[in-house]
Amino acid sequence: MIRNAVECTTGIFVHHDIVDSSTNQWKKKYSNPAVQSHLPKGEEISYHTAEVLRQAENANVIEGGWVGGDAWFGSIESCVELMQVLKLHSTFIIKQNVNYFPMKVLHAILCARHGSRPAGHWVVMQANIGGVNLYVMAYAWSTKGVAYMVSSCGKTVMHTDPYISRFEDEYGNVQEKLLPRPTVAHMLYEFLPLIDEHNKARQNALALEKHWLTKNCWTRILTTFLGMSVVDLQRWDRRMRFGYVGSRDLTIELVGMDNEGEDDLVDDFDIKTMANLIGRPLTDGRFKFRMGNQPSARATNASEANAKPIVRITGPDGSIHYPKEPGKRPRVRQQSCYVCRQYSDKFYNTQWKCRDCNMPLCQVSRVDKNAGRNDSCIDEHKMSGNKFIGCGLIPHRTHFILPDELKKFIPTRSQQQKREQRRDKKRKNREKHRSNARAEFLEAVSMGATPDANDNGCTRRSTRSADTPLESTKRSTRSADSPRRSKRTRK
Repeated sequence: MIRNAVECTTGIFVHHDIVDSSTNQWKKKYSNPAVQSHLPKGEEISYHTAEVLRQAENANVIEGGWVGGDAWFGSIESCVELMQVLKLHSTFIIKQNVNYFPMKVLHAILCARHGSRPAGHWVVMQANIGGVNLYVMAYAWSTKGVAYMVSSCGKTVMHTDPYISRFEDEYGNVQEKLLPRPTVAHMLYEFLPLIDEHNKARQNALALEKHWLTKNCWTRILTTFLGMSVVDLQRWDRRMRFGYVGSRDLTIELVGMDNEGEDDLVDDFDIKTMANLIGRPLTDGRFKFRMGNQPSARATNASEANAKPIVRITGPDGSIHYPKEPGKRPRVRQQSCYVCRQYSDKFYNTQWKCRDCNMPLCQVSRVDKNAGRNDSCIDEHKMSGNKFIGCGLIPHRTHFILPDELKKFIPTRSQQQKREQRRDKKRKNREKHRSNARAEFLEAVSMGATPDANDNGCTRRSTRSADTPLESTKRSTRSADSPRRSKRTRK
């Protein structure tokens, strides 16, 4: 996944943040090492705020500029840190990041002032948090919908352009109603759809992924980034020649016709022709991209197959598939790569294992300099001297469990929390099992059962019924009137 930053005037992308695994995300700037925030309690900068700071810093927003974002980035902390660290004003939507945000208080005041018809009204509160003057707002854009915002700039007076609310009446007809809207909300909602419009132009109007069909994942990624570059160039050209603002819909320009039917943009700037001129050589085989060990082709003869250090994972019957279930397709046998468990908490499934020791290994190369991986899984397994990682150092090995001291990745706070929750759950289950066994033991003793040492604390219940006298359950065969035989007498 990619999180983008777009420039509001031209509508072009200025920064792409590649969303990596959670472990690698915490290694980025403002997260590793942890930075103390400017909030009153001095908390560490959270995950989303660190991402906001990286986006604004890498986008080269000048001092005194403005940053806006949706609910993923929005919080009181983001506004405070943008002003204190980068000297930038900001406005955000608030949904889940409610730390220091009085959401319930704003909603209660809005309902108390305007009752059951709050549409078109808003409530504002001001505060100074972390040395930054902020104001929070609850704006009712419909009878039931309320938008919460936080901003360090802007005006809260009514804007000249009202908000057009569309709804269906009792007969199913679409009706419109003009609602007042504050100025800061009007500005934010005008710029928020820019990224969606950019994606719409790339995916629907340009649609390189539908025209350049491929099964290669790297070609698909390259096509996506090429489409982004094409739309950025088209927007820049449109801005320089026509002065369009980035919030205008791009579909009209890309198909080459506006509302009056003018089609001069097709001859002047044909986006698909230009994209074909740039990327068409990639489809005829002249340019190839290949990095690291790729999945090898099938062996053409027995000698090539025997030379490979890895073989397919098979079952007891020698089949590479699980037993087929009726009405379903056969499933290939897979296990998680043992070497990859050192570098990530994510399990990478593989269909291959070592020919000599049956350790599951990845066939593809997962070399990553940033993660400290300089060798592929096969090479590291063959060259390692560790008895757990090396090949054949533990004879007759059937289970592959990686010790915790060999894990080289740093778990995040959420991963540590989940691990502690699993440990607590196991501990509670053990205590519950012991308490149940103890209760059964006491119940059995109270009913007359005798404990058996061979049952590890379990009890053996007596077989007599409630009405059977205790004398009848004795194992001795003598009668009540017969004399007791001495233990030393023999037959």
